[in-house]
Amino acid sequence: MADFFVAIVSTLVILLLSYLFWQWYTHRNDLTNEKKNTPVLSRADMRENRIKRFEAKEDSSVLNSKSATVPTGLDNSRNLEKTAKDRELQTPESSAESGDDKSRTTNFQEKLNSDSLQAGSTNNQQGKSSVQKSSSNIKPANSRKWVRLSMSNAGSQSEPVTRPLTSLDELRAWMEGFDEQNVSSVPLRRMGNSLEQRPRTIVCHDMKGGYVQDRFIQGYPSAECYRIYHWQHIDIFVYFSHNFITIPPPCWTNTAHKHGVLVLGTFITEWNDGAVRCAEIFKDQLSYRQVADQLVLIAKYYGFDGWLINIENPIQPAQMNNLVEFVKYLTDQMHQASPGSLIIWYDSVTYKGELKWQNKLNAENRVFFDMSDGIFLNYGWNAMDLTYSVRVAGRERQYDVYVGVDVFGRGVYGDGGWNTNKVVKKPTKEVFPE
Repeated sequence: MADFFVAIVSTLVILLLSYLFWQWYTHRNDLTNEKKNTPVLSRADMRENRIKRFEAKEDSSVLNSKSATVPTGLDNSRNLEKTAKDRELQTPESSAESGDDKSRTTNFQEKLNSDSLQAGSTNNQQGKSSVQKSSSNIKPANSRKWVRLSMSNAGSQSEPVTRPLTSLDELRAWMEGFDEQNVSSVPLRRMGNSLEQRPRTIVCHDMKGGYVQDRFIQGYPSAECYRIYHWQHIDIFVYFSHNFITIPPPCWTNTAHKHGVLVLGTFITEWNDGAVRCAEIFKDQLSYRQVADQLVLIAKYYGFDGWLINIENPIQPAQMNNLVEFVKYLTDQMHQASPGSLIIWYDSVTYKGELKWQNKLNAENRVFFDMSDGIFLNYGWNAMDLTYSVRVAGRERQYDVYVGVDVFGRGVYGDGGWNTNKVVKKPTKEVFPE
């Protein structure tokens, strides 16, 4: 009888374990089938989804702007006044409230340690008088001297700033959404998606290496910041620095867009470090398309209008086809994401991969001109180079050739300085006479 009972129990245990195993196996198969049935998104689909999220945010920001106007511009006094108020010490009222809270806490602890209520009252009165004394030393909000900051004080980590990306790893790891204060808030005010067919002006900002006072998103309390007053004469603004990925601060993008000026960031590689970085980027199609996709997403997210591509290091001849395809792919994807955007190539590397500035448009750099929206010629040109460049560009694209003018006159045509206006007239008056 005992053996029969043991056999029954053993059979039940085996059946239970078999049932549990069957449940687990069925659940695992269901999960596996769900994963198999889930469509795999391509890189292009993922980029499109992220761009749609950007556009949804832009639409919501436009609706919000109709009900509230946000002041923009580098020299907006209201922004500086607000920044100054934010950086003040506590007001007398807030200080008094904090003093009262501190006194009440002290009194409560003293009540626990002693039965003397009078001691607590005395401490309370002393706390209030000390608060009033310290509050009298606080300067008013309209004191300009009180809000002046040195660069060391203004560089505290508590203030949001615009920063570049300095490595390939940073570029690949970049994701939108972590620094929304760097997103520009003013859309480009321009009729149509194309530039006019006429001589145009680019201003390439290279002020002390970039990211000086303008990096402070909430403004900088100084009247000595570099600014531009002649936006009506500018078509394109390039924010330039010698960092790998230069992202324009929103103050520049907002101000330029307000005046109908396009804003470009800078993609730059230089010298030995740049050669190593380019070898990694252009090693295969997957790598250079990943970089291009990130550049498109960065421009779309922060709200600027394209890139200046400045490669100033030799390229391995075996990778030159990938470099040319990179420029073409980036231009196409940028146009698709932001109609009217621009990709401009800087005159540096030739089609052979040599670092050899041409100072004109010719057969050595023509392939990059054909794959992009324009070329930014190096500064060592002369009048004959301009005429030759126009002839090579052809009538349809003659205005897509931009001529570098160094206002510091470092060994270039016209010697810069107060002669800069004469140099600017050279392409506009002689090459394109009215």
